Amino acid sequence: MAFLLKKHLSPFLFPVPLCVLLLLAGVLLLWPAKNRRWGRALASAGLCVLLLGALPPFPEVGIRYLEAPWSVYKPVAGADVRWVVVLGGGVTVDPSLPPTTQLTRSSLVRLIEGIRILKLHPEARLLLSGGAPFGAARSEAAVMADAARELGVSPDRIVLEESSWDTEGQAVGVKPIVGSDPFVLVTTASHLRRAMALFEAQGLSPIPAPAEPRVRYRPLPDLRWLYPSAENLQVSTEVVYEFLGMAWARLRGKA
Repeated sequence: MAFLLKKHLSPFLFPVPLCVLLLLAGVLLLWPAKNRRWGRALASAGLCVLLLGALPPFPEVGIRYLEAPWSVYKPVAGADVRWVVVLGGGVTVDPSLPPTTQLTRSSLVRLIEGIRILKLHPEARLLLSGGAPFGAARSEAAVMADAARELGVSPDRIVLEESSWDTEGQAVGVKPIVGSDPFVLVTTASHLRRAMALFEAQGLSPIPAPAEPRVRYRPLPDLRWLYPSAENLQVSTEVVYEFLGMAWARLRGKA
């Protein structure tokens, strides 16, 4: 029940849904004369939420905070990596599509980074983590495995964890498989801070490997940085999602 509430209620705190709710409530309250002050206040709050998410400062500061601890994975001399763990980030199960197309952008980029790292460690195995979405016939891990095979990974190097629904569940599901073996943890850069905390709470010591970093070199001057944009709204949504996830984990003593 808690999982369902989290998944269905948290999106209303993302910038665009929250903006729409505030604007809608504000417009409705403008009609009765006695509520117009509240209507104007709510509509103004909705506009402020939209601007906060669409203008660069909030998403830029937030994403830099989330990604700051991590750098691109490079093998360390003497490190005996036994597993490369890739966390699923979403899938649309559709047998009419190739496996790489069924994966969301996040899942595909994570998988590609995982395969890159796997090639650096010939003795390691690829552990793909992610259960079946509601109503789906196959798990995220199974679809990622199909994609990995199509991208050249030998089937005997692939292991699946298919019981988890979220990052906390992935940490729980991965633990009995990797045991005390050294392993690399691959996930989206903005997600890695929360993922590391949840895995460490299980007594594991993953080596972080960020995929799809948002913070990149930007030549100056670049006036586009000053403009509101849909990309900024997307990054703001990622930032809010991660902060909500970290707060939820800490409230429950899981990270």
